[in-house]
Amino acid sequence: MFWRDLLSLEHIDGLAVLEVLATYDPSLGRSAHPKPLQEIVKEDIADKVDLAKWSLMTALRQEVPLIEGTITYDLLGHDVPVPFSGRSFRRQDVTGGVGYELDENLIDRARCLVAKAMSLRPRSKCLDQAFFYWGRSALGELDRDRLLEAVIGLERLLVPGPGESTYRFGLHGAALLTRFGDSPEACNEELRSIYRKRSELAHGNPGERLIEAQRARRHLGDAILAIMDLIEAGKIRESENVATQIQALVLKGSPI
Repeated sequence: MFWRDLLSLEHIDGLAVLEVLATYDPSLGRSAHPKPLQEIVKEDIADKVDLAKWSLMTALRQEVPLIEGTITYDLLGHDVPVPFSGRSFRRQDVTGGVGYELDENLIDRARCLVAKAMSLRPRSKCLDQAFFYWGRSALGELDRDRLLEAVIGLERLLVPGPGESTYRFGLHGAALLTRFGDSPEACNEELRSIYRKRSELAHGNPGERLIEAQRARRHLGDAILAIMDLIEAGKIRESENVATQIQALVLKGSPI
């Protein structure tokens, strides 16, 4: 579980420090192949840091990703000493950043989002994959990487199986995401534009500066929240493929 005072921040040398307390199961890892315990711990920590960033950015309605410094960790309550080579790692080589004011309402909102995600993510492979790609998008150094990772995550939630993907990406995404403010028509067109840009990048266009990258990640973050709301409302089942169920709801004309 996350540290109960999740968003209590300390300030050290002008930097905000977020503390997270987490438990993990060494037998579980994203890969089916055995991994060193240290790698499993780092993977677990990274997942939870991504979740904290997602909850904060969603509560703030912020598109620019929060950046990371060095992640340090300690193992507490471990019965058998583990010969770890180090207790820190770094996923980004970025300096600078933007400060945000967090009031109690935003903190409470982020806590609720964390609790919801911690409950539902382990029960849905599709959600787990979507969070993974959201995290990779937030870490991407290039707009190209940010957009591609975000679109892959959205595809996992919106497009089941082979077929004409651009149409379904826009249609299903608009049905799912218009709750966040855009009209269905505007959302559909933006999503189709993002998907076309993804196709250009996949075929060699370097896309050095892409305004679509941050919007793609924002849509993925919102899609994750919308899917969790649908699971809690009993409209889709977490144990089944999410994209297939979204398509079925759209075809039936059911409200999403």
